[in-house]
Amino acid sequence: MRRHPQIWLSPRKEVHYFDRDDKRMTPLPQILNLFDRKQRRNIAKMLSVIKKTATSRGDYHPGWFFRYYFLRRNDDWYRRLFPEIDGRLTGDMTPAYSVLRREKVEHIASMMPDVKILFTLRNPIDRSWSHAKKDFVYGKAVKNLDAIAKTAFMEHFISELNYLRSSYIRTLRNWETCFPNHQIHLNFFDDIYKDPANHLKKIFAFLEIDENPELPDEMLKTVVNSYSNRRIPDDLSYFLARLHLQQMKKLSDRFGGYARQWYEEAQSIIDAAKITDTAMENILAAQEKRTCWI
Repeated sequence: MRRHPQIWLSPRKEVHYFDRDDKRMTPLPQILNLFDRKQRRNIAKMLSVIKKTATSRGDYHPGWFFRYYFLRRNDDWYRRLFPEIDGRLTGDMTPAYSVLRREKVEHIASMMPDVKILFTLRNPIDRSWSHAKKDFVYGKAVKNLDAIAKTAFMEHFISELNYLRSSYIRTLRNWETCFPNHQIHLNFFDDIYKDPANHLKKIFAFLEIDENPELPDEMLKTVVNSYSNRRIPDDLSYFLARLHLQQMKKLSDRFGGYARQWYEEAQSIIDAAKITDTAMENILAAQEKRTCWI
């Protein structure tokens, strides 16, 4: 989407404003903490983003980076991250906004009542597995996922960080309560693989911009954020099928199509499984009692 001539996206793909409660005066003291490994990675990431943007695009002023990294964070700070450019839309692509609580979404609606929302739904089994792989591999010395204990994956799957990202019923309820349907565009990750050009065309139509811009063919074929091609083990696939089956049934009833395929595949995984793992069953039983997130 960044390559569309009528779209301006921030240099940092994910701004992470509304999902962060620590609206600190400035991140400068933390960034300059060179003794903290995480902050050293943040500094490296910051410099990498600045370098990449400076060498590949000409429409970002250095002041944007100064504002993002060093100024007081509040609603006015956020608004000023997105310049008013004639004939171009501005946007923030932060997937973590999907897990916001209702009051946060209400704040966004009061702050930007006319904003348009794009939300992509992916098979919860695939999404959860991809999320776990990224977190176990990215920025860590782990190269072989087989070396990670099965229980570590299961704990990640039920963590708030992972579980809420796949809780689409909760996400839809929160956002559809605060915004009218015509301002929300729902699409399916499956379409990105099946027909990426048509997938983008639908998004551009929703945004009311040119549906057929000249975009490089290789852009539609490039795979990004592929952390590992490791296939999900059968027992973990069964775990995730059990974990998300109820909501997949609700998604199937509402959307049909891809969502029905997800549900039928999950049910088939469960029906075909021959797993007798007491620890796994205990984790699933405990998770079923946790209703506060849904």
